Order: sequence, then C-alpha cells, then structure tokens
Amino acid sequence: MTAPISSTACQTLRVWRMRFSFPTMATTWDKWRNSAMAGSRIIDKIAVIAIIAALLITAAFTRGESLGIQKIVPEEAQTDFTDNDLYADWSTEGATVITLTGDNAEIDGEGAYFRDGDLVIYAAGSYVLQGTLTDGSVIVDETSKTSGKTWILLNGAVVSCSDSAALDIEEADKVFLTLADGTENSFTSGAEYSETAVENSIRGAIFSRDDLTINGAGSLSVTAEYRHGIVCNDDLRIAGGDISVTAKEDGIHANDSAVFGNMTLAISCKDDGITVSNDDDTDWLTVESGTINITECAEGMEAKTITIDGGDISVNFTDDGMNAGGTDSLLTINDGTITLLSENGRDVDGLDSNGDIVINGGTVFVSVNADGMNNAIDFGSESGGQCYINGGTVIAAGSSGMAEAMSADSAQVSLMYKYDTTNAAGETVQLLDENGSVLLEAEIPYSFSSLVLSSPDLSVGKSCTLVTGETENSVELSETAATFGNAGFGGMGGFGGGQGGGFGGHMGGGMGGGPMRENADGEMPEPPEGMDGEMPEPPQGMEGQAPDWTDASGETAGAGDAVSMYRRGGQGGHGGPMNENAAEETGMSTEEIRNALILTGISTLVLLAGILAAVKLKNKKNIA
Repeated sequence: MTAPISSTACQTLRVWRMRFSFPTMATTWDKWRNSAMAGSRIIDKIAVIAIIAALLITAAFTRGESLGIQKIVPEEAQTDFTDNDLYADWSTEGATVITLTGDNAEIDGEGAYFRDGDLVIYAAGSYVLQGTLTDGSVIVDETSKTSGKTWILLNGAVVSCSDSAALDIEEADKVFLTLADGTENSFTSGAEYSETAVENSIRGAIFSRDDLTINGAGSLSVTAEYRHGIVCNDDLRIAGGDISVTAKEDGIHANDSAVFGNMTLAISCKDDGITVSNDDDTDWLTVESGTINITECAEGMEAKTITIDGGDISVNFTDDGMNAGGTDSLLTINDGTITLLSENGRDVDGLDSNGDIVINGGTVFVSVNADGMNNAIDFGSESGGQCYINGGTVIAAGSSGMAEAMSADSAQVSLMYKYDTTNAAGETVQLLDENGSVLLEAEIPYSFSSLVLSSPDLSVGKSCTLVTGETENSVELSETAATFGNAGFGGMGGFGGGQGGGFGGHMGGGMGGGPMRENADGEMPEPPEGMDGEMPEPPQGMEGQAPDWTDASGETAGAGDAVSMYRRGGQGGHGGPMNENAAEETGMSTEEIRNALILTGISTLVLLAGILAAVKLKNKKNIA
C-alpha cells in the first residue's frame, strides 16, 4: 500500500508546476507570437521600401517633357550678366599702362612685354591700352597661371594686323574689355592669315579661346577681311559700348553662349550676323536690351535657343532673320521691337525654328517678298513644333505658298489672311474694329500674298475689317484662331491675351488660351472688287527701309524707337506657362516613348524585387 503524499509535498509539487511548467509554455507562446509579428513588420517594411524606391526612381528620372505632356523651357537659356560683366567703372589705380607707338610699345608696370612686333600680356591683372599698333597683335596668353581675371581698359587703342587676329586671347580665366567713355577704339585684321594662324584656328579680328566680356561707354570698331569679326570659343557677353562689326563671314561667332544688353551694335557681314553653335547642341543666345542693327547678312541671329527679353532689333537678311536650329530648338520673344526684312531672298524665313516659337510680348514686324517659298514665320511643324502667340503685337507678311497655321493653344486672338493675288511692295494694310477704329496699321515694304496679324485688342466674337490698299474685306473672329483667304491650311492658333499693346512696344500678356476649336477652317470672304489677278506696279521710292507702324492709340513708332527692357522674373520666364489643353495636346516622339517604357520597367522591377524578398522572408519564418 502506497503511502499518501503529505500536504506539504502536494503544496511543493503545485509550486514546482506553477514555476516550471505553465510559465514555460506561456513564455514559448509569447516568443513565437512576437517573432511572427516582428517578421510581419519586416515584410511590411520591405514592401513599403520597395514601393517608395519605385516611386523615387520614377520621380527622379521621369519629366513631363519626356512623357510628352509638358513643354519644358531649357534651363541653359535662363542666365544673366554677372556683376563683373556690368562693372565698367573699375579703378585703374595700380594698373599697367601700355602705350602703343606704331611698331613698338611703352610699358609702365608689370605683366606685359613687346616681342617681334606683338604685345604680349602674360599675367592676370588690370591694364590700360592706348595708342596705335600698325601691324601686330595684342596677345593675351598664360594668364591662367596667375590668379584672377584680366581687365583691359581700351583708352583710344588702334590695332591692325595683316596676317592674324588684332586681339588674340589664347589663354585666360576671363578677359574684360572695357571701352573708356568718350574714346574710339578699333581692331582690324587682314585678308590673308599666316599659315601658323590658320593651323591654330585663329579666325577673327578679335579672337578668344576663353570667356570674353565687352563693356563700357566708348566705341569699338571691328573689321575682319578674313572670316569673322568677333570670335569667342566659350561664353561671350556684350554689356555696353557703341560697337560696329564688318566681316567677310560671321559678324559675331560664339561657341557656347552670347548675351547682349545696354549696347548699340551694328553689323554688316556676308554670312551670319550673330551665331552661337557647338557640337554639344547646347548653344544659346539672349538679348536683354540695347540696339542691334544688322544691315547685311545671310542669317541674322542663329542658335539652338534664342531668347529676346527686350531691345530694338532690326535685320536685313537673305536667308533667315532669326533661326533657332537643332534638336528641341526654341525661339522666345518676351519683349522688344523686332523688324525683320528680306527684299530679294529666295526660300527665306523671318522667324524660323526647327522646334517651337513662343511670342509672349513685344512688337514683331516681318516682311519677306512673295516670290518663291518665303515664310514670314516658319516653325518645326513636321517634327511637332508649334508657334504660340500669347501677347504683344505681330504683323508678318510673306508668301502664302508655305504659310503655316499657328498653334490653336496660343492665348491671343489672331488672324491669317491668304490673298488671291500678290500685293505690291509698299502697300498699306489696316485692321479696323467694328467702329472703324484702327487696331493695326503698317506699310509693307515688299510684295506679299499672306498676312498674319495679332493684337491684344482682338477678341473672339468681334468683326474686323482688313483694308489692303483700296480693298476691304470683312472678317469674323469666331474663334481664337482664324484663317481666311484663298487657301486654308486648317485653323489658326490663338494668340495670347493679357496686357500688350499696339505697335508701340508695350509688354504682352501672359500665357492663357482656351481649348482647341473643332472648326478651324474659317469663313471664305467674297473676293474684292476689281481684282483681275494682275500684279500692280510697285510704288516709287521704296528702298527697303524699315516701315513705320501705328497702334490703336494713334501713336507712331519707327523701327529705331527704344523699348523699355523687360527683365524676366523667376525661373520660367522664357516661354510662359502652357495652358492645360496645350499640355494634353503635345505628342510623344519614339525616343520619348522608349524612355518612358524603360523607366516604367525599372520601377516595376524594383517593386517586384521588394515583393519577392518579402515573400521569401515570410516562407523562411513559416519553415522556422
């Protein structure tokens, strides 16, 4: 017979079981549950990280422009003058004074010497250059080996060189040429350069391999009988002075960028008036203010990106007035007075861009003769380019054969009229409102068979009368974009609203606009009385001078009238914001589609990798 367990032993057993059995099971359960919850949290974190990574990749590498939904203005066009570019009153105290004496030089100070007929500046610092050098070069070289920039005050310097550049900047951090107030300075190069100069690609009367700035209040004459007038292989800034350039080829040639302001510039040349070009296709040209008069050239201004923020610009050309060439090129006019004339050119364009043209303000007058395929405005429609007119005043006359319709996503009302016959040179055109008041008026110097008109005073739903010589045609502005005349190429793009003005140079309005109109064909007016198709005789006395125009207020402005400079504000000032419909209308190129698919694929792979990692970790936890 088994002896009964004592009460003391039972109590001890209960305590042992409570301490070692049940607590151990509870602890095991808690650990397993906590481990599972921790694993679940890790899985959640991995999934969240994968999603965030996919979104960041998409946001970091995908732009609206690459997906074809937004027009992006190139950032490289948004620059300005530096403080040093505008600093023309620097002190000459302590500067080295160089007096040229025909075939030699007197040098008072350090940093320069005269050798073999040439003046050589070899150290950074400040210099005063005056006198005459009859046949030699002023050479700036090796100044990058010394600290600082090179400042040269031209105080009545006359330099001629028969076989190379009159001013040859071979190596420098940056050179500033300051034209002393009240002085006349000149650089002249001969018609045939030496073999050494040609081998070294020296190709201008003023030639610089590095950054160059010209400022001041004096005058500068540049004459190049061999190739170009002013050449800068880097960034060129002209921030003052009264400058004239005569060249066998290009007047001004820069490689990276060129900015103009607060100067008077006259150019006569056989090729490009002002051109900026490089192999990277990143070149750009900006005019902020001042006066530019290109009296003779093939192309007036050429760069991938051209921005006009102000100034008074007139160009007589035989090829293109302003040409934004290259891939994704852009021509933007924010303010200023622009007059582009071509009397005898064949297959010419006034405003020309391989991509887009954006007119946000200012006054634009274009006259190209009606012979051949001469376009007043030409843009890259074959590659998806558009012309947006959102402010300012436009009168553009040319041939109707290749005339293109403007973008329907512009903001300002406009009209295009294509005539049955060619109008004679010197004909006056007027656009009258319903009350007979003059909205636009101009004398067209060369023959024309098409006309583009735009003004902030135009509005949808209003009737206007177009008066061409003695002929009147009534036009109904039933939509933002309207095309009238003998041949329709579809609807005309709208032109931007906001403030602007007649041809007095008032600032145009910002971007706006409405949706694309379904009917953009316009109404065909009745042909005018007495037009038998014969071209009238041109009036006497027309010699190609820029016309005068009159705005709605009755004030008359000539091509030389100054326009107050409009300085862009903020980062998007060149093209202005597109309206919402315009963003939806922009098409995608094959390259853009490919890039979008690649980015989407990368984001998807990152997301899938995160999910697979989470599943794998979960399976390991379940097995454990």
